[in-house]
Amino acid sequence: MSKNTSPQSRSTSGPRSSARGRGRVKAASPSAARVAKTVGKETKARRATGPVTWRSRLRRMFFVVAVPNLVVFFSLAAIATATVLLTSSPSAWLPTAIAQSWMVTNLAPVAAADLTISALPILPALILGWMLAGNIHRAIKDKVSVNDLLALLGWVIAIPIVLIGVAWFMLWDASQVYDLSPPPLGNTIARALVLHLAALLIGMGPRLWRALAKRYKIPRDVVDGVVLAALSLLALLATAAVVLLVALAVNWKNQALIADSFPHLAGLGLFAVIGLSVLYLPNALVAVAGILLGSEFHIGDASVSLFSVHLVPLPPLPLLGAVPGSASPWAIGLLVLTAVAIGYVAAKKRPSFYQAAASGVAAGIIVLVSGYLTAGELGLYESVGLMVFMAAGLAVVWVGGIGLAVAAGMAIKARRDEAADVSVAAAAEATTEETESSESTEAAESSEIIDAGEADEASDDGAVDYIDGEFEEETSVANEDGSQGEAVSVGAMSEELIDNLEDGSFPDEVPGEDDIEDRIGTATHEPSDGDANNEPGVEDVDIDNAEQTAEEVLPDSDNGAQEAAENDTETSGVEHADDGHDGQQQSDEDDKTGKDTQ
Repeated sequence: MSKNTSPQSRSTSGPRSSARGRGRVKAASPSAARVAKTVGKETKARRATGPVTWRSRLRRMFFVVAVPNLVVFFSLAAIATATVLLTSSPSAWLPTAIAQSWMVTNLAPVAAADLTISALPILPALILGWMLAGNIHRAIKDKVSVNDLLALLGWVIAIPIVLIGVAWFMLWDASQVYDLSPPPLGNTIARALVLHLAALLIGMGPRLWRALAKRYKIPRDVVDGVVLAALSLLALLATAAVVLLVALAVNWKNQALIADSFPHLAGLGLFAVIGLSVLYLPNALVAVAGILLGSEFHIGDASVSLFSVHLVPLPPLPLLGAVPGSASPWAIGLLVLTAVAIGYVAAKKRPSFYQAAASGVAAGIIVLVSGYLTAGELGLYESVGLMVFMAAGLAVVWVGGIGLAVAAGMAIKARRDEAADVSVAAAAEATTEETESSESTEAAESSEIIDAGEADEASDDGAVDYIDGEFEEETSVANEDGSQGEAVSVGAMSEELIDNLEDGSFPDEVPGEDDIEDRIGTATHEPSDGDANNEPGVEDVDIDNAEQTAEEVLPDSDNGAQEAAENDTETSGVEHADDGHDGQQQSDEDDKTGKDTQ
């Protein structure tokens, strides 16, 4: 029999119909196909061999950093070209417009006609940072080495500097023709580097940062504290967005007045004013968040806070119409929103004391960087933005303080839960011990009851014997006194008789063979006629009884002794004891009759 036809080689796990249909493959659903495709791509990316030389690393990381910057740069070039064409401006302005747009995107100051604008809208910078951070994260999320990170860091620093240098040179060249001037190079490069390095830090992600912290022996609580600080500030920004929307809705009349201040606002001018307000919207969120922390926001000599409002003529921007004319008495209650937003994140994350402390420091640093990027000059308003150091200090207090409070509360709760668990465990142990002790007590009581029952049974048996003994003694006394009838000999008397039989001391005087023959001879003399007619006398009866008794007593006595030794029952002992007693009485009567006859 071959292996193919052997019964052992055939599969019996399923029916034959299922075995026949194995060749058919069911078509996968579209969702399953997409999942399989995604998993396959991730697996390939994970198994892909990373660059092993510095040249390959530099080439790969160059495109990781350069692509987002080039995409934004060419997008700005397209927008500038469209603006020049739509406004019928000279084409010579195009290089200057592209360079100035790149400077604004990197938050570099704009200087023209003795005016400097450094409080720039941060929305274009946020778009650039988001694109750069996303591209970095996709490049290093699966596999990365320390050398890859070093190459990436080099390009993150080099590419912005090169692009800022090119734009600055273009602006310098344009300043020879137009009334403008290039911004300070040092401040421009510093802002661009802060933006790109922030994008790098965000793009690396918490998982990579935890791995690096583990590699270089840095506590993980530091990374977790930074994540907690970022989440807390995002929650604060969400709260600030709600407050800003409410303020815009309440002060809509102020916005209408600002729009009416422009005499000829239509078409492209209206679009520019609305677009400028949208570009400054993230700046307004940062300002409201700082105010909710308790800090002050300044626009020149004007100041706005929850405690007081001091206004001067503001720039004609519709977004600034949300600023109230005075501080309401209930405005200080908005601090509750800050506590709720930060406390919600802290309660959800449940930080330790080290994480809470690290989150406070990280929050202060983040607010400091945000205030630096959003603050600056705005034409005639020399100082626009938050009081940066005050806002950073308040962020440390709010985030760190609430985090520490939550950590303390969780520690107290953990101790109480631990104490409760200990008490529950002790109660359970005590209950178990009580159960075991009760079970042992019940077992002891049941054993005592059983022993007491056996003792009662034993005492009952003894009482019966004792009563039988008294009854037997009374019966024997009655027999000795000549009471009528034969009493049944049981109990103590029977035991004495059986003992005598076993010792061989009974009967003391057994008639010998000669004596029996003499007695028989004497008893067989020929009777007289008178005697023949009369009934046999007492003596003849006694002789006959003596002969019969002599024949019965000897074997009965021996049999009684043997049966008493073999059988312990009371009935047998009583019967044989009766036989022995009757034999003793009969022997006494025979002896007396023999003497009388003689």
